[in-house]
Amino acid sequence: MAHDLLVRGLDDEVHSKITDASEHLGMSVNAIIKDAADKWVSQLGKERHRHDLILYSDDESLKYLLSKMDELTEANWSKICCGPPNHLGITTLRKLDWFDGTIKPYERFYQNPTEYAKKLIQSVPKTAKNKQLLIAAFLTGDLAKNSVKESAKFCEWYDKQHVPGITHCIALTKTIMQDKIEDILDLFNCHEQVFIVKNKKLHRLRVSEENFYSLIL
Repeated sequence: MAHDLLVRGLDDEVHSKITDASEHLGMSVNAIIKDAADKWVSQLGKERHRHDLILYSDDESLKYLLSKMDELTEANWSKICCGPPNHLGITTLRKLDWFDGTIKPYERFYQNPTEYAKKLIQSVPKTAKNKQLLIAAFLTGDLAKNSVKESAKFCEWYDKQHVPGITHCIALTKTIMQDKIEDILDLFNCHEQVFIVKNKKLHRLRVSEENFYSLIL
């Protein structure tokens, strides 16, 4: 049995984009919204897995990013951070009552990053307590201080572990951008999305291999 659903609160920009899409696709606005709702419902009950890279330009941008992450996950989230104990990100999130999942001594991470991360991953289900999981990890940026290539290898391995929830690898922009372009691209490509935070603005990077015809089309 079909039911009517009233959608409130769409701003002008979203409404305009849906209307344009309706004309372009030859679909009614109702059909587009119904399709989106069907896809959302189909994802319910499925284990969520997302692994992103967030680059921040400076300390103030990092603090703003973390405050927004905390604000957006206020209810029904299990929030975990891990990384160098004295990192600004870790000390900030501790003050916001995030669980510090960093395994001590932290120096073992440098000796064998994947073995260290395995122990960290094993502790996650005990901490999550049936809530949505958000992990803020500062391990990638720490490894990248010596080698972005090694950092990319570590992130590629981590991505294959399919850790539940959302993992944000957070790193200082200049630390990542100091190395070879192929290593930087490898790091970008083993994450689902790449973002850059500058001041109070979040920018999404879209990195994809293109044909040179794209230069003139």
